[in-house]
Amino acid sequence: YSDFYKKKYNNINTKINNYDDFLKLPILKKDELLETNMYDRLFVPVWEIDEIASTSWTSNNSIPTFIPHIREIYETSNDIMLDEDYLDSIWAKSLLILHKLSEHMLTYSKIKKNKFFTTPGHINNMKLSSIIAKETRTTWVITSPTFLLSLVEELKKIDFDLSSIKYLQLSTEPCSKQKLEYIKSILPNAVVDFKYWSAESWLRWYKCKNLMHNHESNIYHISKLNFLEIYEPDENWYGRILHTSLLNDACPLIRYDTWDFWKIIDYECECWEKRIIELWWKTNFDKLKFHWVILYSHMINKALYLVKLYVKPVFQIHICEKNVWWQVLPELV
Repeated sequence: YSDFYKKKYNNINTKINNYDDFLKLPILKKDELLETNMYDRLFVPVWEIDEIASTSWTSNNSIPTFIPHIREIYETSNDIMLDEDYLDSIWAKSLLILHKLSEHMLTYSKIKKNKFFTTPGHINNMKLSSIIAKETRTTWVITSPTFLLSLVEELKKIDFDLSSIKYLQLSTEPCSKQKLEYIKSILPNAVVDFKYWSAESWLRWYKCKNLMHNHESNIYHISKLNFLEIYEPDENWYGRILHTSLLNDACPLIRYDTWDFWKIIDYECECWEKRIIELWWKTNFDKLKFHWVILYSHMINKALYLVKLYVKPVFQIHICEKNVWWQVLPELV
């Protein structure tokens, strides 16, 4: 159905017999996806497409990338996403999904209806979502850290018992150590689980119960749906992640540059996994160069953590230029 990769590889039949052959394949850039009509990237008939996902508009040109998927991707992801026996054991019975894809996640979730009660919230109406949470006696939430904090402010206004929240599944954005500790302080009985989703690959990495309880929010296991490479690692072995799809999909990705900087670490986990992956920063997004200085977002997070008793775990940075005598100097506000 598609000759997208044939054109990219100059119509050369590339036989992959080993890993060295695989490394000879050229890297796939996001710009290449943007320049190609979505239907010209399809590897399945149009009628097999079950969902079209969109990236978050955070690339340099602020244009979203549209990625089609087939149903198998969601079903396999949900097998990793939800441990129903564990949720049952901690009495997490009533779910509120507060996500930009709330209806989609509700549709594809393989939750047993006789065990859990599931309700979608509304990210643009936190007051309504808080009322829904109280009326349905919500005990676990699927959302992002930012949406969660907004929801909590509304829950406080209606005297919702925050100690009744047993489980949080947070995704779509990184969560600083300061913000995580703040979430645990206001939701003391909640087990916090992080999943890392992307429009391109759906579930890219996840946390087992051991990582949930014993590691920071930037430590994950690699999803079995994908093969990941560390490209051009630095002296500390952090490098850009190249993503390759391992399942058939409507638009499989081969050596796709994610713009994320990660490090893969050998780690004997209690769940029998042999590796973990650690997030560092996102290329062209989590760093800023100005006046011969490079500022990384994790530096700001670390600085705020030192004064966590005096500031909230949410911030905005504005960089201005200020005239000081005869020179122009940067100023952080």
